[in-house]
Amino acid sequence: MKGISTIVAIVLLLMVTVGLVAVAYMWLSNMFSMVSSQSGRTVEERIKSLGTSISIESAEYNPTSDAVELVLRNTGRENIDLSTMAAYIDDIFQDIQSGNQGTLPPGGIKPGILVKNTTESCGKTIKITVYPQASALYIIRC
Repeated sequence: MKGISTIVAIVLLLMVTVGLVAVAYMWLSNMFSMVSSQSGRTVEERIKSLGTSISIESAEYNPTSDAVELVLRNTGRENIDLSTMAAYIDDIFQDIQSGNQGTLPPGGIKPGILVKNTTESCGKTIKITVYPQASALYIIRC
């Protein structure tokens, strides 16, 4: 009987070992797929940010409407979602009244963007940012 109990103990140890290896394999494979999908999204986002670039063609202050009228150009290789646009005059956030809808294709020009500003803006610096990580500066004309 002593020989049979040794064989049973070895079989049980092998079954426990195989079970632990299977659990570890499932956990590691799940962890690897999660990490690779997150890094893939990060790489795609970084590539998109490298292809996103804008320039301000003109910025003129209109005292009648208390707004700065902008003309933007997409100088990058990616479409720009205008709803992600933010405006700053001398580093102070300003509301965009109109013109921030739709997309701007590469090489495209978007006139008629109105940035609300209640103070005299002549000679101040306007900064436009769009997602992801593209921005442009321009001195406002009157």
